[in-house]
Amino acid sequence: LPVYDKTKRLSTRKQWSAFVGEKYLITLRPGELKSLDALFRQCELSEESRKEYMTQGSGYLLYRILDRAIDSYFPVLNTILSLMEDIEDNVFNDEIEAGKDISILQRDIITQRRVMFPTRALFIDLGKRLGRFSQTNLTLYFNDLLDHMNKIADTLDEFREVIDVYKDADYILSDYRANRVMRILAVLGIIGLPFLLVTGLFSMHIVLPGGLDTSPTVFYVLLGVMLAIALGLLYFLRRRRML
Repeated sequence: LPVYDKTKRLSTRKQWSAFVGEKYLITLRPGELKSLDALFRQCELSEESRKEYMTQGSGYLLYRILDRAIDSYFPVLNTILSLMEDIEDNVFNDEIEAGKDISILQRDIITQRRVMFPTRALFIDLGKRLGRFSQTNLTLYFNDLLDHMNKIADTLDEFREVIDVYKDADYILSDYRANRVMRILAVLGIIGLPFLLVTGLFSMHIVLPGGLDTSPTVFYVLLGVMLAIALGLLYFLRRRRML
């Protein structure tokens, strides 16, 4: 079963094992499994629960344990869906970099699929083998578990497809934003070129026509010409939709 670590934002695989006999069911698990602990406490506190779960054979009890474990996984899907909605908002927000969050969630979805997908084949086999350890026909029960697992698998596939779309969109938008910045810098360089050229010439230690030493009026005329050239470039780039 997958166990989600909120700190690392990543699921890890936790193996849960069961030994089934005619009159016994032994389970082994590393760490805490909330769904199984809740069922155990419920049976400890309630005589009706013990009759419900433990009077129809060990095979039926195993089914109820697995059913609870699978039902407890649906909130994980809701958590992933909530994270995807947040990422969708971040992808289209120019002030937030969403690439890292997309990669983390994409890795987690892949881990979830790797854990959950092989489990589907297990339920088909269990429904046939555990019939001798139950007073009821378990085939229908395990087929119900299989339906739930197929729903989980389909949901994870959908999540993977959506997160791939977000990843492509984030890459395209990031590339567009980078190109827009480069375009603006190039335009600023083109507009500043007349000013750099004229100011460079008049900053030399030589006397040129229009210098401040000869005629301040001519200097201001040249300044107006530079502004006119800059405005003309802006108009040209605007018409070409380059700005």
